Amino acid sequence: MFEVNCDLIVVHKVRRLLPTSNRQDVVATSSEFGIGINCISVNEAFCVTGSDDGYLRLWPLDFSGVILEAEHDGPVSGLDINVDGLSVLAATLTCNIGILDISTRSYKTLMRSHTQQILSCSFDPARRCLVTVSDDETIRVWDLDTLCQLYDFRAASEKPCAVTYHPHQQLFACGFRNGAVRVFNIATASMLAEHREHKGLITGLAFSPNGEHMYSAGSHGILVLYEGSTEDFSVQRMLVNTVARGDHFAPDVLAVTDDSQRLAIIGPSEYVVTVMDTRTLDEVLRIDITTMNPDNGSTNVDSAVRLCYAPTSVRQLLVVTAGCRLLKLDAYSGQLLSEITNIHRSKCSSLDPFSTGHFLATAGDKVLKVWDYHMRMDLNFQVFIGHSEAIIKVRFTPDLLGLVSIGEAIFIWDFLGDGRIPLEPGGREEPTKFISDEPGANKFIFSTNISLWGWKQSVHV
Repeated sequence: MFEVNCDLIVVHKVRRLLPTSNRQDVVATSSEFGIGINCISVNEAFCVTGSDDGYLRLWPLDFSGVILEAEHDGPVSGLDINVDGLSVLAATLTCNIGILDISTRSYKTLMRSHTQQILSCSFDPARRCLVTVSDDETIRVWDLDTLCQLYDFRAASEKPCAVTYHPHQQLFACGFRNGAVRVFNIATASMLAEHREHKGLITGLAFSPNGEHMYSAGSHGILVLYEGSTEDFSVQRMLVNTVARGDHFAPDVLAVTDDSQRLAIIGPSEYVVTVMDTRTLDEVLRIDITTMNPDNGSTNVDSAVRLCYAPTSVRQLLVVTAGCRLLKLDAYSGQLLSEITNIHRSKCSSLDPFSTGHFLATAGDKVLKVWDYHMRMDLNFQVFIGHSEAIIKVRFTPDLLGLVSIGEAIFIWDFLGDGRIPLEPGGREEPTKFISDEPGANKFIFSTNISLWGWKQSVHV
């Protein structure tokens, strides 16, 4: 730490700041060379530093000793002291933002976030929770009402890539790049089952809406049916060379109907969509996408890249092709009902129909489009911008009041298609306050770590 005389423009004093904690994970050389300081903020009474060891430290101006310190789960990268000198805002390289209240010596975490691209998400339909997986090797559960992170599952060197919530129970299944499929129970903070039938990345993972079965698909062409009513989620059937091979079909290479009767997959090649019975995986229908090429003189053979089922009342299977065409097929006969070309400029990465059958959301070209499902207007979609990188997935919330899109971050959009009138200009309703205006009304937020078969879980209260 350099103390500079601004009048003489000389270094007045050099101080070496040493850690006061006995943390086992502090670099061994820190006591010799001092603390690696990333940021500093000073006022008339004290100085605050943020360092590589994850500590925010409050010092007197003579640096005689640490007055107060707060530990974080990653290096502190930014600091700012409030004008009244009673609180300090801190940010970390692990994408956490919090406030240290100096007078009460309490800490409030304002926000947590993934540190790398988010790969998939799923809703808990009963508890208004969202689970996400990311390249940062974490699985996180979020509260959609408070926007706070509730749980954080992680393991070193294992990257999750697909996730799905159970339709009735407080548990979710997660697929990984190494082919593992694991089922976690949130209520008991435990892992219920682990399966390793796949050898490559999990490209699709889903529960049947009635909760009786679970399905997983891998990049090496394997499709697995699991028993959903047993605690170990035992394997009922495994088919090889059934799913289209390749990582680019993740995370939605398969889809299940709302009535839990049929399962659709892209496979056994990218030019074919196969429909199966959900209870046995017996083939019911095979649809050749190459026979539905557009009549524009193009010699390129189109292929399927995404699919999903429309609500049961609509009786349609939606398929997006590499040529940015949306094919609406009869869910039972496979007949082509309609075709919409150029739904996005380069590619469509995700789509989700509104459960009433009135709207359709698509993602591509870093934008969202909300369509009139039946395409009855001259202009059938509205464009929404906000993402700076590719959008991986888009989903309507279970209550149909919002839309969630993921990519470089989690975006939650108000959806006013039901005729609601926003309370504020700009389409936003009255925001929820997460920090009380009353002194001392904010609770101290802490974390506890629990080991789950080699997994580290942080429970945020």
